[in-house]
Amino acid sequence: MSTLFCSGCERRLTGTLTSKDKASPTPQLFGTNGGPSSAEAHAIREYLLDIEGEIEQIQSQILQFQSILAGLQSKREKLKSFAHKHRRLLSPLRRLFPELLSEIFSWCPKGAPAQHTIAQIPDSFHPHCGPLLLSQICRPWRSAAITTPKLWTTIRLVLRPRSKLRVTLLDLFLSRSGDCDLIIGVVDNLNIFDQGATGLAAHPFHLSELRILAREAHRWKSAFFNLPPYQIYWDALSEAKGKTSRLNQLGLFFSQSSRSEGPVVDIFANNSQLASLSLDSCVSMSDLLVDKSKITRFRYEKPAVPLDRCVEAMRSLPNLEHCVLHCLVLAANSSTVPPIFLHNLRYLDIRIDFGPHAHRGQPSAFWDALQIPNLSSLRIKAWYHSPVQISHLFRRCQNLKKLTIIWKGAEAEQLLETIQHATAITSLSLGLDGENFLQVLSSLASTDETSSSQLLLPGLKEIRIYPVEIENFLDFRNDGTVRLSSEFLKAFIQMAHARMTARISGIALLDTASLHHPAHSEAAVEVVNRYMHAMGSQTSGQSPFPVQVYYSKLSGGSGGIVKMQRSH
Repeated sequence: MSTLFCSGCERRLTGTLTSKDKASPTPQLFGTNGGPSSAEAHAIREYLLDIEGEIEQIQSQILQFQSILAGLQSKREKLKSFAHKHRRLLSPLRRLFPELLSEIFSWCPKGAPAQHTIAQIPDSFHPHCGPLLLSQICRPWRSAAITTPKLWTTIRLVLRPRSKLRVTLLDLFLSRSGDCDLIIGVVDNLNIFDQGATGLAAHPFHLSELRILAREAHRWKSAFFNLPPYQIYWDALSEAKGKTSRLNQLGLFFSQSSRSEGPVVDIFANNSQLASLSLDSCVSMSDLLVDKSKITRFRYEKPAVPLDRCVEAMRSLPNLEHCVLHCLVLAANSSTVPPIFLHNLRYLDIRIDFGPHAHRGQPSAFWDALQIPNLSSLRIKAWYHSPVQISHLFRRCQNLKKLTIIWKGAEAEQLLETIQHATAITSLSLGLDGENFLQVLSSLASTDETSSSQLLLPGLKEIRIYPVEIENFLDFRNDGTVRLSSEFLKAFIQMAHARMTARISGIALLDTASLHHPAHSEAAVEVVNRYMHAMGSQTSGQSPFPVQVYYSKLSGGSGGIVKMQRSH
Protein backbone atom coordinates (compact mmCIF):
# COMPACT_ATOMS: atom_id res chain seq x y z
CA MET A 1 0.00 0.00 0.00
CA SER A 2 1.09 3.60 -0.69
CA THR A 3 0.07 7.07 0.42
CA LEU A 4 0.36 10.37 -1.51
CA PHE A 5 1.53 13.59 0.20
CA CYS A 6 1.73 17.22 -1.01
CA SER A 7 5.33 18.13 -1.91
CA GLY A 8 4.81 21.67 -0.56
CA CYS A 9 3.16 21.21 2.83
CA GLU A 10 3.52 17.41 3.20
CA ARG A 11 -0.25 17.13 3.84
CA ARG A 12 -1.77 13.70 3.18
CA LEU A 13 -3.69 13.87 -0.10
CA THR A 14 -5.57 10.54 -0.12
CA GLY A 15 -6.33 7.49 1.87
CA THR A 16 -4.55 4.24 1.37
CA LEU A 17 -4.58 2.75 -2.08
CA THR A 18 -4.77 -1.06 -2.41
CA SER A 19 -3.00 -2.72 -5.22
CA LYS A 20 -5.47 -5.68 -5.51
CA ASP A 21 -9.17 -5.81 -6.50
CA LYS A 22 -11.67 -6.92 -3.84
CA ALA A 23 -12.45 -10.64 -3.97
CA SER A 24 -15.99 -11.60 -4.99
CA PRO A 25 -18.04 -13.47 -2.30
CA THR A 26 -19.63 -15.69 -5.00
CA PRO A 27 -17.05 -16.36 -7.72
CA GLN A 28 -18.65 -19.76 -8.47
CA LEU A 29 -21.76 -18.13 -9.94
CA PHE A 30 -19.91 -16.36 -12.74
CA GLY A 31 -20.23 -18.18 -16.06
CA THR A 32 -23.45 -20.00 -15.00
CA ASN A 33 -27.21 -19.32 -15.20
CA GLY A 34 -27.80 -20.31 -11.59
CA GLY A 35 -29.18 -17.87 -9.00
CA PRO A 36 -27.61 -17.15 -5.59
CA SER A 37 -28.92 -18.68 -2.39
CA SER A 38 -30.34 -16.43 0.31
CA ALA A 39 -27.01 -16.45 2.14
CA GLU A 40 -25.14 -15.67 -1.07
CA ALA A 41 -27.60 -12.86 -1.94
CA HIS A 42 -27.05 -11.32 1.49
CA ALA A 43 -23.26 -11.49 0.98
CA ILE A 44 -23.60 -9.86 -2.44
CA ARG A 45 -25.65 -6.96 -1.00
CA GLU A 46 -23.04 -6.41 1.73
CA TYR A 47 -20.33 -6.50 -0.92
CA LEU A 48 -22.11 -3.87 -3.06
CA LEU A 49 -22.56 -1.54 -0.08
CA ASP A 50 -18.85 -1.82 0.65
CA ILE A 51 -17.93 -1.11 -3.01
CA GLU A 52 -20.29 1.88 -3.29
CA GLY A 53 -18.74 3.34 -0.17
CA GLU A 54 -15.27 2.97 -1.62
CA ILE A 55 -16.46 4.53 -4.94
CA GLU A 56 -17.66 7.58 -3.05
CA GLN A 57 -14.32 7.81 -1.27
CA ILE A 58 -12.42 7.57 -4.58
CA GLN A 59 -14.68 10.22 -6.12
CA SER A 60 -13.90 12.51 -3.22
CA GLN A 61 -10.20 11.89 -3.75
CA ILE A 62 -10.56 12.65 -7.49
CA LEU A 63 -12.17 15.99 -6.67
CA GLN A 64 -9.27 16.75 -4.34
CA PHE A 65 -6.81 15.87 -7.09
CA GLN A 66 -8.69 18.01 -9.63
CA SER A 67 -8.71 20.97 -7.28
CA ILE A 68 -4.97 20.59 -6.63
CA LEU A 69 -4.30 20.09 -10.36
CA ALA A 70 -6.28 23.22 -11.29
CA GLY A 71 -4.31 25.22 -8.77
CA LEU A 72 -1.03 23.90 -10.10
CA GLN A 73 -2.03 24.61 -13.70
CA SER A 74 -3.02 28.16 -12.80
CA LYS A 75 0.29 28.65 -11.02
CA ARG A 76 2.15 27.22 -14.00
CA GLU A 77 0.46 29.63 -16.45
CA LYS A 78 1.23 32.59 -14.21
CA LEU A 79 4.87 31.56 -14.01
CA LYS A 80 5.04 31.06 -17.78
CA SER A 81 3.57 34.51 -18.37
CA PHE A 82 5.97 36.00 -15.83
CA ALA A 83 8.93 34.26 -17.54
CA HIS A 84 7.76 35.37 -20.99
CA LYS A 85 7.56 39.00 -19.90
CA HIS A 86 11.05 38.87 -18.47
CA ARG A 87 12.43 36.96 -21.44
CA ARG A 88 11.22 39.76 -23.71
CA LEU A 89 13.32 42.17 -21.67
CA LEU A 90 16.39 40.32 -22.99
CA SER A 91 15.30 40.68 -26.66
CA PRO A 92 18.01 42.17 -28.92
CA LEU A 93 15.32 44.44 -30.33
CA ARG A 94 15.36 46.42 -27.06
CA ARG A 95 19.05 47.10 -27.55
CA LEU A 96 18.72 48.57 -31.05
CA PHE A 97 20.03 52.07 -31.41
CA PRO A 98 17.27 54.54 -32.33
CA GLU A 99 19.13 55.34 -35.56
CA LEU A 100 19.05 51.67 -36.59
CA LEU A 101 15.36 51.34 -35.71
CA SER A 102 14.67 54.46 -37.75
CA GLU A 103 16.52 52.97 -40.74
CA ILE A 104 14.44 49.78 -40.48
CA PHE A 105 11.23 51.82 -40.35
CA SER A 106 12.22 53.74 -43.46
CA TRP A 107 12.11 50.45 -45.42
CA CYS A 108 8.76 49.30 -44.02
CA PRO A 109 5.57 49.28 -46.16
CA LYS A 110 4.07 52.75 -46.23
CA GLY A 111 0.47 51.57 -45.82
CA ALA A 112 -2.10 48.90 -46.64
CA PRO A 113 -2.59 47.51 -50.15
CA ALA A 114 -5.16 49.74 -51.84
CA GLN A 115 -8.17 48.66 -53.90
CA HIS A 116 -7.64 51.40 -56.47
CA THR A 117 -4.50 50.40 -58.35
CA ILE A 118 -3.26 53.89 -59.26
CA ALA A 119 0.52 53.51 -59.41
CA GLN A 120 0.21 50.85 -56.67
CA ILE A 121 0.41 53.54 -53.99
CA PRO A 122 -0.61 51.99 -50.65
CA ASP A 123 -3.33 53.31 -48.35
CA SER A 124 -1.04 55.41 -46.16
CA PHE A 125 -3.86 56.56 -43.82
CA HIS A 126 -4.83 53.02 -42.79
CA PRO A 127 -4.72 52.85 -38.97
CA HIS A 128 -3.45 49.25 -38.85
CA CYS A 129 -0.67 49.45 -41.44
CA GLY A 130 2.32 51.59 -42.22
CA PRO A 131 3.42 54.60 -40.17
CA LEU A 132 0.19 54.91 -38.17
CA LEU A 133 0.64 51.34 -36.91
CA LEU A 134 4.33 51.70 -36.06
CA SER A 135 3.61 54.82 -34.01
CA GLN A 136 1.16 52.88 -31.77
CA ILE A 137 3.35 49.97 -30.60
CA CYS A 138 5.28 51.49 -27.69
CA ARG A 139 6.94 54.73 -26.67
CA PRO A 140 10.39 53.99 -28.17
CA TRP A 141 8.84 52.86 -31.45
CA ARG A 142 6.53 55.86 -31.55
CA SER A 143 9.49 58.17 -30.95
CA ALA A 144 11.51 56.43 -33.70
CA ALA A 145 8.57 56.52 -36.12
CA ILE A 146 7.86 60.20 -35.54
CA THR A 147 11.52 61.11 -36.06
CA THR A 148 11.85 59.08 -39.31
CA PRO A 149 10.81 61.46 -42.09
CA LYS A 150 11.10 58.82 -44.87
CA LEU A 151 8.36 56.78 -43.19
CA TRP A 152 5.81 59.55 -43.84
CA THR A 153 6.68 60.39 -47.45
CA THR A 154 3.95 58.35 -49.18
CA ILE A 155 0.53 60.00 -49.19
CA ARG A 156 -2.54 58.43 -50.77
CA LEU A 157 -5.41 60.88 -50.64
CA VAL A 158 -8.90 59.59 -51.47
CA LEU A 159 -11.29 62.47 -52.08
CA ARG A 160 -14.54 62.05 -50.21
CA PRO A 161 -17.10 64.47 -48.76
CA ARG A 162 -16.76 65.47 -45.10
CA SER A 163 -13.06 64.67 -44.90
CA LYS A 164 -11.94 66.77 -41.91
CA LEU A 165 -10.05 63.81 -40.46
CA ARG A 166 -8.08 63.37 -43.69
CA VAL A 167 -7.14 67.03 -43.62
CA THR A 168 -5.68 66.43 -40.14
CA LEU A 169 -3.84 63.30 -41.29
CA LEU A 170 -2.55 65.09 -44.37
CA ASP A 171 -1.10 67.88 -42.24
CA LEU A 172 0.41 65.24 -39.92
CA PHE A 173 2.17 63.37 -42.75
CA LEU A 174 3.43 66.56 -44.36
CA SER A 175 4.88 67.88 -41.11
CA ARG A 176 6.53 64.59 -40.09
CA SER A 177 8.07 64.00 -43.54
CA GLY A 178 10.27 67.08 -43.10
CA ASP A 179 11.86 68.14 -46.39
CA CYS A 180 11.98 64.64 -47.92
CA ASP A 181 10.75 63.90 -51.44
CA LEU A 182 7.07 62.94 -51.54
CA ILE A 183 5.14 60.22 -53.39
CA ILE A 184 1.52 61.35 -53.66
CA GLY A 185 -1.59 59.79 -55.16
CA VAL A 186 -4.92 61.61 -55.34
CA VAL A 187 -7.91 59.38 -56.10
CA ASP A 188 -11.45 60.56 -56.84
CA ASN A 189 -14.13 58.76 -54.83
CA LEU A 190 -16.78 61.48 -54.85
CA ASN A 191 -19.24 59.65 -57.14
CA ILE A 192 -20.60 62.95 -58.45
CA PHE A 193 -20.31 61.74 -62.06
CA ASP A 194 -21.07 64.52 -64.54
CA GLN A 195 -22.53 67.12 -62.21
CA GLY A 196 -19.84 69.60 -63.24
CA ALA A 197 -18.55 72.42 -61.09
CA THR A 198 -22.03 73.03 -59.64
CA GLY A 199 -21.96 69.61 -58.04
CA LEU A 200 -18.81 70.46 -56.08
CA ALA A 201 -20.44 72.96 -53.73
CA ALA A 202 -21.52 70.15 -51.42
CA HIS A 203 -17.94 68.85 -51.16
CA PRO A 204 -15.87 71.67 -49.61
CA PHE A 205 -13.17 69.63 -47.89
CA HIS A 206 -11.43 67.94 -50.81
CA LEU A 207 -10.50 71.25 -52.42
CA SER A 208 -8.77 72.34 -49.23
CA GLU A 209 -6.84 69.05 -49.25
CA LEU A 210 -5.60 69.76 -52.78
CA ARG A 211 -4.52 73.26 -51.75
CA ILE A 212 -2.57 71.80 -48.81
CA LEU A 213 -0.78 69.38 -51.17
CA ALA A 214 -0.03 72.20 -53.63
CA ARG A 215 1.87 74.12 -50.94
CA GLU A 216 4.34 71.19 -50.79
CA ALA A 217 4.72 70.86 -54.58
CA HIS A 218 8.43 71.62 -54.32
CA ARG A 219 8.82 68.18 -52.65
CA TRP A 220 6.79 66.11 -55.13
CA LYS A 221 9.00 63.32 -56.53
CA SER A 222 6.21 61.11 -57.88
CA ALA A 223 2.66 62.39 -58.33
CA PHE A 224 -0.44 60.57 -59.60
CA PHE A 225 -3.81 62.27 -60.03
CA ASN A 226 -7.10 60.51 -60.75
CA LEU A 227 -9.46 63.49 -60.82
CA PRO A 228 -12.73 64.48 -62.53
CA PRO A 229 -12.07 66.54 -65.68
CA TYR A 230 -13.07 69.91 -64.26
CA GLN A 231 -10.91 72.99 -64.11
CA ILE A 232 -11.86 73.68 -60.49
CA TYR A 233 -9.60 70.83 -59.33
CA TRP A 234 -6.55 72.16 -61.15
CA ASP A 235 -7.37 75.65 -59.91
CA ALA A 236 -7.11 74.24 -56.37
CA LEU A 237 -3.64 72.94 -57.29
CA SER A 238 -2.57 76.18 -58.99
CA GLU A 239 -0.17 77.09 -56.17
CA ALA A 240 2.03 74.19 -57.36
CA LYS A 241 2.74 75.93 -60.66
CA GLY A 242 6.43 76.59 -61.09
CA LYS A 243 7.36 74.65 -57.92
CA THR A 244 7.59 71.05 -59.18
CA SER A 245 11.33 71.12 -59.80
CA ARG A 246 11.89 67.72 -58.13
CA LEU A 247 9.07 65.92 -59.98
CA ASN A 248 10.39 62.85 -61.80
CA GLN A 249 7.29 60.70 -62.30
CA LEU A 250 3.78 61.94 -63.20
CA GLY A 251 0.48 60.16 -63.82
CA LEU A 252 -2.71 61.93 -64.97
CA PHE A 253 -6.07 60.15 -65.21
CA PHE A 254 -9.56 61.64 -65.53
CA SER A 255 -12.10 59.68 -63.51
CA GLN A 256 -15.17 61.02 -65.35
CA SER A 257 -14.54 59.77 -68.88
CA SER A 258 -17.91 60.88 -70.24
CA ARG A 259 -16.53 64.34 -71.01
CA SER A 260 -15.03 64.73 -74.46
CA GLU A 261 -12.59 67.46 -73.41
CA GLY A 262 -10.57 67.84 -70.26
CA PRO A 263 -8.94 70.87 -68.66
CA VAL A 264 -5.60 72.24 -69.72
CA VAL A 265 -3.05 71.17 -67.11
CA ASP A 266 -0.27 73.74 -66.88
CA ILE A 267 1.05 73.44 -63.31
CA PHE A 268 3.98 71.26 -64.47
CA ALA A 269 5.08 73.57 -67.29
CA ASN A 270 8.42 74.60 -65.78
CA ASN A 271 9.51 71.15 -64.66
CA SER A 272 12.93 70.11 -65.95
CA GLN A 273 13.31 66.69 -64.24
CA LEU A 274 10.20 64.86 -65.48
CA ALA A 275 11.32 61.50 -66.89
CA SER A 276 8.22 59.28 -66.57
CA LEU A 277 4.69 60.09 -67.75
CA SER A 278 1.49 58.01 -67.57
CA LEU A 279 -1.81 59.12 -69.11
CA ASP A 280 -5.22 57.62 -69.78
CA SER A 281 -7.22 58.06 -72.96
CA CYS A 282 -9.11 61.06 -71.55
CA VAL A 283 -5.93 63.13 -71.36
CA SER A 284 -4.54 64.60 -74.55
CA MET A 285 -0.87 65.45 -74.87
CA SER A 286 -1.91 68.83 -76.25
CA ASP A 287 -3.74 69.57 -72.95
CA LEU A 288 -0.62 68.81 -70.89
CA LEU A 289 2.00 71.53 -70.77
CA VAL A 290 5.27 69.84 -69.74
CA ASP A 291 8.83 69.72 -71.01
CA LYS A 292 8.62 66.56 -73.14
CA SER A 293 12.28 66.48 -74.13
CA LYS A 294 13.39 64.78 -70.86
CA ILE A 295 10.68 62.10 -70.77
CA THR A 296 12.11 58.60 -71.26
CA ARG A 297 9.20 56.43 -69.98
CA PHE A 298 5.63 56.79 -71.24
CA ARG A 299 2.32 54.93 -70.76
CA TYR A 300 -0.88 55.75 -72.65
CA GLU A 301 -3.75 53.38 -71.89
CA LYS A 302 -6.97 52.58 -69.94
CA PRO A 303 -9.09 52.61 -71.98
CA ALA A 304 -7.76 52.39 -75.52
CA VAL A 305 -6.41 55.61 -77.06
CA PRO A 306 -7.16 56.56 -80.70
CA LEU A 307 -4.21 55.63 -82.87
CA ASP A 308 -3.76 59.18 -84.18
CA ARG A 309 -3.27 60.46 -80.62
CA CYS A 310 -0.76 57.69 -79.89
CA VAL A 311 1.22 58.77 -82.94
CA GLU A 312 1.04 62.40 -81.80
CA ALA A 313 2.32 61.42 -78.35
CA MET A 314 5.24 59.37 -79.67
CA ARG A 315 6.32 62.12 -82.08
CA SER A 316 6.36 64.64 -79.22
CA LEU A 317 8.71 62.50 -77.07
CA PRO A 318 12.01 62.37 -78.97
CA ASN A 319 14.07 60.75 -76.18
CA LEU A 320 11.67 57.95 -75.32
CA GLU A 321 13.26 54.70 -74.05
CA HIS A 322 10.28 52.77 -72.61
CA CYS A 323 6.76 52.99 -74.07
CA VAL A 324 3.43 51.23 -73.31
CA LEU A 325 0.45 51.96 -75.58
CA HIS A 326 -3.13 50.70 -75.89
CA CYS A 327 -4.21 51.89 -79.34
CA LEU A 328 -7.69 52.02 -80.83
CA VAL A 329 -7.94 52.00 -84.62
CA LEU A 330 -10.91 54.08 -85.77
CA ALA A 331 -12.46 54.42 -89.20
CA ALA A 332 -11.51 58.11 -89.16
CA ASN A 333 -7.80 57.44 -88.56
CA SER A 334 -5.48 58.76 -91.22
CA SER A 335 -4.17 56.22 -93.73
CA THR A 336 -0.79 57.94 -93.82
CA VAL A 337 1.52 58.37 -90.83
CA PRO A 338 4.64 60.56 -90.95
CA PRO A 339 7.89 58.91 -89.80
CA ILE A 340 8.36 58.48 -86.04
CA PHE A 341 12.05 58.66 -85.18
CA LEU A 342 12.84 57.22 -81.73
CA HIS A 343 16.51 56.26 -81.73
CA ASN A 344 16.64 55.73 -77.95
CA LEU A 345 13.59 53.46 -77.67
CA ARG A 346 14.53 50.12 -76.11
CA TYR A 347 11.15 48.72 -74.96
CA LEU A 348 7.77 48.91 -76.72
CA ASP A 349 4.56 47.29 -75.41
CA ILE A 350 1.60 47.89 -77.70
CA ARG A 351 -1.95 46.55 -77.84
CA ILE A 352 -4.15 47.26 -80.86
CA ASP A 353 -7.97 47.14 -80.82
CA PHE A 354 -10.36 48.03 -83.61
CA GLY A 355 -13.36 50.30 -83.42
CA PRO A 356 -16.56 49.93 -85.50
CA HIS A 357 -15.98 49.99 -89.27
CA ALA A 358 -12.20 50.31 -88.86
CA HIS A 359 -10.18 48.73 -91.66
CA ARG A 360 -7.87 45.89 -90.63
CA GLY A 361 -5.08 47.23 -92.80
CA GLN A 362 -4.93 50.65 -91.16
CA PRO A 363 -2.17 49.80 -88.62
CA SER A 364 0.17 49.02 -91.52
CA ALA A 365 1.01 52.71 -91.99
CA PHE A 366 1.80 52.97 -88.28
CA TRP A 367 4.22 50.02 -88.35
CA ASP A 368 5.91 51.41 -91.47
CA ALA A 369 6.33 54.85 -89.82
CA LEU A 370 8.21 53.49 -86.79
CA GLN A 371 11.94 54.13 -86.98
CA ILE A 372 13.28 52.44 -83.85
CA PRO A 373 16.64 50.87 -84.78
CA ASN A 374 17.79 50.23 -81.19
CA LEU A 375 14.65 48.46 -79.96
CA SER A 376 15.59 45.41 -77.85
CA SER A 377 12.21 44.28 -76.46
CA LEU A 378 8.82 44.30 -78.20
CA ARG A 379 5.44 43.11 -76.93
CA ILE A 380 2.45 43.10 -79.30
CA LYS A 381 -1.13 42.10 -78.53
CA ALA A 382 -3.52 42.38 -81.46
CA TRP A 383 -6.70 40.88 -82.85
CA TYR A 384 -7.72 39.93 -86.36
CA HIS A 385 -5.32 41.67 -88.68
CA SER A 386 -2.34 40.37 -90.55
CA PRO A 387 0.95 40.19 -88.60
CA VAL A 388 2.81 40.46 -91.94
CA GLN A 389 2.34 44.22 -91.55
CA ILE A 390 5.12 44.31 -88.95
CA SER A 391 7.64 42.19 -90.83
CA HIS A 392 9.27 45.32 -92.29
CA LEU A 393 9.63 46.67 -88.74
CA PHE A 394 11.54 43.54 -87.72
CA ARG A 395 13.95 44.03 -90.60
CA ARG A 396 14.72 47.53 -89.31
CA CYS A 397 15.19 46.36 -85.67
CA GLN A 398 18.45 44.47 -85.86
CA ASN A 399 18.95 44.68 -82.06
CA LEU A 400 15.59 43.10 -81.15
CA LYS A 401 16.30 40.31 -78.63
CA LYS A 402 13.02 39.77 -76.82
CA LEU A 403 9.69 39.40 -78.64
CA THR A 404 6.18 38.73 -77.33
CA ILE A 405 3.31 38.27 -79.81
CA ILE A 406 -0.26 37.52 -78.71
CA TRP A 407 -2.14 37.59 -81.98
CA LYS A 408 -5.66 36.23 -82.19
CA GLY A 409 -7.03 35.32 -85.60
CA ALA A 410 -3.69 35.41 -87.46
CA GLU A 411 -2.90 32.69 -89.97
CA ALA A 412 0.01 30.45 -89.02
CA GLU A 413 1.78 31.10 -92.33
CA GLN A 414 1.54 34.85 -91.81
CA LEU A 415 2.84 34.60 -88.25
CA LEU A 416 5.79 32.45 -89.31
CA GLU A 417 6.56 34.76 -92.22
CA THR A 418 6.64 37.66 -89.77
CA ILE A 419 8.87 36.23 -87.04
CA GLN A 420 11.41 34.77 -89.48
CA HIS A 421 12.65 38.33 -90.05
CA ALA A 422 13.45 38.76 -86.32
CA THR A 423 16.70 36.84 -86.70
CA ALA A 424 18.38 38.22 -83.55
CA ILE A 425 15.63 37.03 -81.17
CA THR A 426 16.83 35.09 -78.11
CA SER A 427 13.56 35.14 -76.09
CA LEU A 428 10.16 34.51 -77.72
CA SER A 429 6.67 34.50 -76.15
CA LEU A 430 3.75 33.45 -78.34
CA GLY A 431 0.02 33.61 -77.71
CA LEU A 432 -1.49 31.03 -80.09
CA ASP A 433 -5.00 29.82 -80.78
CA GLY A 434 -5.79 26.18 -81.45
CA GLU A 435 -5.73 26.34 -85.25
CA ASN A 436 -2.19 27.76 -85.39
CA PHE A 437 -0.63 26.01 -82.39
CA LEU A 438 0.47 22.79 -84.07
CA GLN A 439 1.77 24.34 -87.28
CA VAL A 440 3.81 27.06 -85.54
CA LEU A 441 5.39 24.61 -83.08
CA SER A 442 6.14 22.18 -85.89
CA SER A 443 7.96 24.91 -87.82
CA LEU A 444 9.93 25.94 -84.72
CA ALA A 445 10.88 22.29 -84.18
CA SER A 446 12.23 21.85 -87.69
CA THR A 447 16.04 21.51 -87.41
CA ASP A 448 16.72 19.35 -90.46
CA GLU A 449 18.37 22.14 -92.41
CA THR A 450 22.13 22.05 -92.79
CA SER A 451 22.70 25.77 -92.28
CA SER A 452 21.75 27.97 -89.33
CA SER A 453 20.86 30.76 -91.76
CA GLN A 454 17.91 28.66 -92.98
CA LEU A 455 16.53 27.97 -89.50
CA LEU A 456 13.69 29.86 -87.92
CA LEU A 457 15.10 32.05 -85.09
CA PRO A 458 18.58 30.44 -84.90
CA GLY A 459 19.54 32.36 -81.74
CA LEU A 460 16.48 31.33 -79.71
CA LYS A 461 17.30 30.34 -76.12
CA GLU A 462 13.97 30.84 -74.33
CA ILE A 463 10.36 30.32 -75.44
CA ARG A 464 6.98 30.74 -73.71
CA ILE A 465 3.65 29.58 -75.13
CA TYR A 466 0.31 31.11 -74.08
CA PRO A 467 -2.80 29.32 -75.39
CA VAL A 468 -5.42 31.82 -76.66
CA GLU A 469 -9.06 30.71 -76.40
CA ILE A 470 -8.00 27.95 -74.05
CA GLU A 471 -11.15 25.87 -74.59
CA ASN A 472 -9.73 24.83 -77.98
CA PHE A 473 -6.80 23.15 -76.21
CA LEU A 474 -8.65 21.21 -73.51
CA ASP A 475 -9.82 17.66 -72.89
CA PHE A 476 -12.77 17.49 -70.48
CA ARG A 477 -12.50 14.19 -68.61
CA ASN A 478 -15.37 12.05 -67.30
CA ASP A 479 -14.09 12.54 -63.75
CA GLY A 480 -14.62 16.30 -64.04
CA THR A 481 -10.96 17.21 -64.49
CA VAL A 482 -9.73 19.46 -67.27
CA ARG A 483 -6.41 18.81 -68.97
CA LEU A 484 -4.52 20.15 -71.95
CA SER A 485 -5.01 18.01 -75.01
CA SER A 486 -2.26 15.40 -75.33
CA GLU A 487 -1.85 16.37 -79.00
CA PHE A 488 -0.87 19.92 -78.07
CA LEU A 489 1.35 18.76 -75.20
CA LYS A 490 3.16 16.36 -77.49
CA ALA A 491 3.76 19.10 -80.09
CA PHE A 492 5.19 21.37 -77.41
CA ILE A 493 7.51 18.64 -76.09
CA GLN A 494 8.72 17.72 -79.57
CA MET A 495 9.54 21.35 -80.29
CA ALA A 496 11.47 21.70 -77.02
CA HIS A 497 13.29 18.41 -77.64
CA ALA A 498 14.32 19.42 -81.15
CA ARG A 499 15.62 22.85 -80.13
CA MET A 500 17.40 21.57 -77.02
CA THR A 501 19.21 18.73 -78.80
CA ALA A 502 19.93 20.27 -82.22
CA ARG A 503 23.46 19.68 -83.50
CA ILE A 504 23.80 22.30 -86.23
CA SER A 505 26.72 24.68 -86.48
CA GLY A 506 25.80 28.25 -85.55
CA ILE A 507 22.45 27.47 -83.91
CA ALA A 508 21.87 28.21 -80.22
CA LEU A 509 20.45 25.43 -78.05
CA LEU A 510 17.16 26.24 -76.35
CA ASP A 511 17.61 26.63 -72.57
CA THR A 512 14.00 26.83 -71.35
CA ALA A 513 10.54 26.17 -72.77
CA SER A 514 7.44 27.17 -70.78
CA LEU A 515 3.79 26.36 -71.41
CA HIS A 516 0.95 28.13 -69.62
CA HIS A 517 -1.43 25.36 -68.62
CA PRO A 518 -5.04 25.35 -67.31
CA ALA A 519 -6.23 23.90 -64.00
CA HIS A 520 -4.99 20.47 -62.80
CA SER A 521 -1.61 21.19 -64.36
CA GLU A 522 0.25 18.78 -62.09
CA ALA A 523 -0.93 16.04 -64.44
CA ALA A 524 0.88 17.76 -67.30
CA VAL A 525 4.24 17.09 -65.64
CA GLU A 526 3.50 13.35 -65.67
CA VAL A 527 2.57 13.52 -69.35
CA VAL A 528 5.74 15.48 -70.17
CA ASN A 529 7.94 13.00 -68.32
CA ARG A 530 6.22 10.07 -70.06
CA TYR A 531 6.76 11.56 -73.53
CA MET A 532 10.38 12.39 -72.74
CA HIS A 533 11.02 8.84 -71.54
CA ALA A 534 9.52 7.52 -74.77
CA MET A 535 11.69 9.86 -76.85
CA GLY A 536 14.82 8.81 -74.98
CA SER A 537 14.10 5.08 -75.42
CA GLN A 538 13.37 5.48 -79.14
CA THR A 539 16.62 7.35 -79.87
CA SER A 540 19.25 4.63 -80.17
CA GLY A 541 22.80 5.54 -79.32
CA GLN A 542 21.82 8.83 -77.63
CA SER A 543 21.32 9.76 -74.00
CA PRO A 544 17.77 10.34 -72.75
CA PHE A 545 16.19 13.76 -73.18
CA PRO A 546 18.52 16.09 -71.14
CA VAL A 547 15.86 18.23 -69.45
CA GLN A 548 14.33 18.93 -66.07
CA VAL A 549 10.61 19.62 -65.68
CA TYR A 550 9.11 22.08 -63.19
CA TYR A 551 5.58 23.16 -62.44
CA SER A 552 4.51 26.35 -60.69
CA LYS A 553 0.99 27.48 -59.88
CA LEU A 554 -0.32 30.86 -60.91
CA SER A 555 -2.01 33.09 -58.34
CA GLY A 556 -5.80 33.14 -58.38
CA GLY A 557 -6.16 29.43 -59.17
CA SER A 558 -5.90 30.00 -62.94
CA GLY A 559 -3.69 27.01 -63.70
CA GLY A 560 0.07 27.12 -63.83
CA ILE A 561 3.22 26.91 -65.90
CA VAL A 562 5.00 23.78 -67.06
CA LYS A 563 8.66 24.63 -67.54
CA MET A 564 11.24 22.46 -69.28
CA GLN A 565 14.85 23.41 -68.63
CA ARG A 566 17.79 21.95 -70.48
CA SER A 567 20.36 20.24 -68.27
CA HIS A 568 23.86 21.62 -68.80
